[in-house]
Amino acid sequence: MNQKSEEMRQHLPEYSQVNPYLAKKRSRHLRSVIHRLSTKLTATDINQTTIIFAPHQDDETLGCGGTILRKRAMNAPVKVVYTTDGSASNKVMPKEELAALRINEALAACDLLHVSRSDVTFLGFEDGQLNQHSDAAVEKVTDILQREQPQQLFIPYFRDEHKDHQATNQIVMTALRNLKQKPVIYEYPVWAWYRWPWIALPPGRRRKVKKISGNIGVNLHLRAELKYAVEVADVLAIKYAALAQHRSQMTQLIPHPYWKTLGDISNGEFLGCFFYTYELFYRHYG
Repeated sequence: MNQKSEEMRQHLPEYSQVNPYLAKKRSRHLRSVIHRLSTKLTATDINQTTIIFAPHQDDETLGCGGTILRKRAMNAPVKVVYTTDGSASNKVMPKEELAALRINEALAACDLLHVSRSDVTFLGFEDGQLNQHSDAAVEKVTDILQREQPQQLFIPYFRDEHKDHQATNQIVMTALRNLKQKPVIYEYPVWAWYRWPWIALPPGRRRKVKKISGNIGVNLHLRAELKYAVEVADVLAIKYAALAQHRSQMTQLIPHPYWKTLGDISNGEFLGCFFYTYELFYRHYG
């Protein structure tokens, strides 16, 4: 994919705007330590049948878009399952309209990730309310797992501090216990990066000892748990192009102060967390 990646890079001037965030000395060294100590997934690891469970339409690209591209380059079957409808990402657009838009964005992103539209599933539970529909979600996920029998699952990292991410993790794990399946599970961090030192503390936030200590404690867990890495340097530009398809998350489609984008979070530092030359995972078994 090297040639295609270079061709894509030439048509993505925005891609170069992400790179400066990677040069933050505050987080670059710590990330490099985690990467250096990690086990790199082999071609055999990558070439496995896989289901990606994403709470929202963009998590699949943020957390493991490069890995999906590496898998598809080897023709490994990959399916993507979105657990919520993504309708609560802003309060500017009506929920039904936003949910429909995010479906189209997800399909466009999956096209660039080389995942067939027939391999994309939308469970459609209400964004932000997934934990209130756990039983129904477990039933749907159980049916999917029973039918597909994947060798690997990618699910949100259990330390992600977002209730839909935590609910997706718990729903998949519950379904696995019901089925007694033992696929390899890779948990991908998204909101786990939304803390110091990976991003700067917002201006005006008091640097309370308790807050900083909590961050340090979680970050020690990150260093201990994110032991597995996939090298994605050659597909980074395509990953960015896929993320750009999630236009409602990357651009302000309607001028409004309440329409926030991923680039607005911590002045872009949060977005930069997903464009290192590798993706990190916590690995265990179902």
